[in-house]
Amino acid sequence: MQRVSVTDAQARVSVRCTLDHQRKRNNAPKNSQARSTNSRTFRRPSALTLRTQRQPALCQHFKGYKSSRALIAPGGQRALSSFMIQASAVEEAAGGASSNNLLIVGPGVLGSLVGQQWLKLFPDAVVTGQTNTTTRHSELKDLGIVPRTKEEAGEERFPYVIFCAPPSGSTDYVGEVRGAAGKWDGTGGLVFTSSTGVYSNDTSFVYTEESPTIPAGTSPRVDKLLDAEAAVKECHGCVVRLAGLYHAQRGAHMYYGGQEEVAGRPDAVLNLLHYEDAASISCSLLTSGLRETTVLGCDNSPITKAAIMDATYESGRYNFEGRCKFTATEGPIGRTMNNDASRQLLGWTPKYSSYQEFMKIHARENLSI
Repeated sequence: MQRVSVTDAQARVSVRCTLDHQRKRNNAPKNSQARSTNSRTFRRPSALTLRTQRQPALCQHFKGYKSSRALIAPGGQRALSSFMIQASAVEEAAGGASSNNLLIVGPGVLGSLVGQQWLKLFPDAVVTGQTNTTTRHSELKDLGIVPRTKEEAGEERFPYVIFCAPPSGSTDYVGEVRGAAGKWDGTGGLVFTSSTGVYSNDTSFVYTEESPTIPAGTSPRVDKLLDAEAAVKECHGCVVRLAGLYHAQRGAHMYYGGQEEVAGRPDAVLNLLHYEDAASISCSLLTSGLRETTVLGCDNSPITKAAIMDATYESGRYNFEGRCKFTATEGPIGRTMNNDASRQLLGWTPKYSSYQEFMKIHARENLSI
C-alpha cells in the first residue's frame, strides 16, 4: 500500500480548493443574478461521512472526488477502490486532527468568546488570535489566547480555523477569508461566521437553513458575505449564519435605549442570539466533522422591537433617559427564523432560550456580558 504523508494530504486540500474555485469561476453564468446559493446548504452527513467522522481528512478528500464525476467515472469501481486505498494511507499517516489547536481570525467579541469556550473544551489546546493591529493583544493574552498580527503569520497550518471578522474590517474581504482558509490543514474543521442578513426579505414564510438569499448585485455587503461563504465551501469548510447578536452591554437594546424616537414599527420582528450562544454553536460546528454545510444560529424566539425594550426596562439594569418610541405604523414587519434542523444536526441548544429569559437572569445576577 502506498503511503501518503500528511504534507501531501494538506497540499491536495490546497490544490483542490484552488482548482474548484477556478472551475466554478470559469463555468459561472454570465448573468450575475444567477447565483446558486443553496446547492450545498444544510446537508446531512452521508453514510460514508458517518463511517469516517473519525477521519475528517478522509471524509473531505472523498467528498472532493465524489463531487466530480470526471475523476470517478473513467476507472469506475476500480478507481474508487484505488482512491480508498490511498485515503486509508492518509488516515494512517494523519490520524485525524493532529491536535486541538485553533486559529481565530478576527478575535473580537465573538472570536474571543469562541477562544474562551474552546479552552474550556480543550485545556491542552493552543488558541491563536490573528488581528490586524496589536490594540487588543494584551487583553487576548489575559484570556489565554496567543495573539499575532496578520503580518506575523508564518506557514503554520491549523487543524481548526474559524473566521469571525466582519466585512467592514477589510477592503478585500473574500481574499481575507480565502487567506484564512489557506491556514487550515484540512483535518478538524473550518468555519466562517456569516449573518442571517443574507436571507431574502420575503416575510411570507418561516426562514430555515435552506431559505432563499438576496439576489446577487442587490447589496454589496450581502455579496461579500455570500462570496465569502462560497469561498469557504470551495475549501470544504462550513458556514454558520448568525442572527442579531447581543449581550448585556451590546445589541439592539443599547441602540434603541439611547434614542427618544426610532423610525420603525414597534411590532417589527427581530431574530436574536446571545454572543455566548453564537460562540457555542460555532464550536459545535467546528468539532462536528461536517463539510460544506450551512447551519443557522438563532434562539428560535423571534421578538418585536417593543418587546425587546419592555424586557430591557423591566430588568432595572439600565439608566436610559425616558422610553424609546417607535414611530412607524407601516413598513417591513421582519422575518421569522427557525433552526430546529441545525440543533438536531449538531446536538446544540442555546444557553438563553430567548431575550426575555436573558433579561430576567440579568435582573437577578447583573451579568457582565
